[in-house]
Amino acid sequence: MKTAILIPCYNEEKTVGKVIGDFRAKFPEAEIWVGDNASTDATADLALRAGARIVYERRPGKGHMIQRLLREVEADWYLMADGDDTYRAEDGRKLLASVISGECDICIGNRLADYAPGSFGNFHLFGNKLIRFLTRRLHRVEIPDMLSGFRAFNRKTARELNLIMGGFEIETEINIKCVREGLRLRSVDVAYGRRPAGSSSKLKTVQDGYRILLTIFTLLREHQPMTLGGTVFLLFHAAAAALIPAGILSGRGWLFGLGLLFSLSGTIALACGIVIHSLNIAHRETEERLRRIAKGKKS
Repeated sequence: MKTAILIPCYNEEKTVGKVIGDFRAKFPEAEIWVGDNASTDATADLALRAGARIVYERRPGKGHMIQRLLREVEADWYLMADGDDTYRAEDGRKLLASVISGECDICIGNRLADYAPGSFGNFHLFGNKLIRFLTRRLHRVEIPDMLSGFRAFNRKTARELNLIMGGFEIETEINIKCVREGLRLRSVDVAYGRRPAGSSSKLKTVQDGYRILLTIFTLLREHQPMTLGGTVFLLFHAAAAALIPAGILSGRGWLFGLGLLFSLSGTIALACGIVIHSLNIAHRETEERLRRIAKGKKS
């Protein structure tokens, strides 16, 4: 059985050599792959010298890099970690053990249980909690650390996830789509350290936070259109129920017209949700038939 360690990197020359060495020491049987995301420093050269294989991705963004790695690397078990030397290689054994034993299809390292002082900003911690709350409420996903880059998964997960997000929202997309595809998730506590001196985070707090939140609602529209359409229907009709009587009683025609517009828009949103829900059911039935046909050919 083949194990691959995937390390997506962008300008990590300060740490990539040590990260490869640490994982090589703890996983001598594994093949180490570094994903170079158009780095402008010596990341790729240092990774090659350390004995890693390189996959190049010129489109900027961690999501694009992970998609490329999953297309290029064939293995039975995968362990993915960031190249910034904030994770302990030995914790990867715990993640892989849960997947190899069959307890889950993907095991996510929870950094929030044991992290070094200063490794997270207050805004980052708040954002992670907000994302966790929204995904739990909207997508029924309960993961302590939604944005962890330390995770192990099996071949089935790598092949069945159709990933499209290009940036740091990729972890959120993976988590939500795993639930949609019926894959089993588990979380295991891991230690998380500070970046070494001279190494800087590539995460843009406001910009990437906005993209992650947008991903949550985009996937809600894709996976649960009836929920989204029904919510919009109720909110818009509640507004219409207040505006239309107010317009009639006050004689202000624009209030009456606005109320009608809200009512019509809410009805359209519900109708769209019903149609998309029906299309999703047909699409999933087709996917399941194709899977059964593929399994029949393999056997």
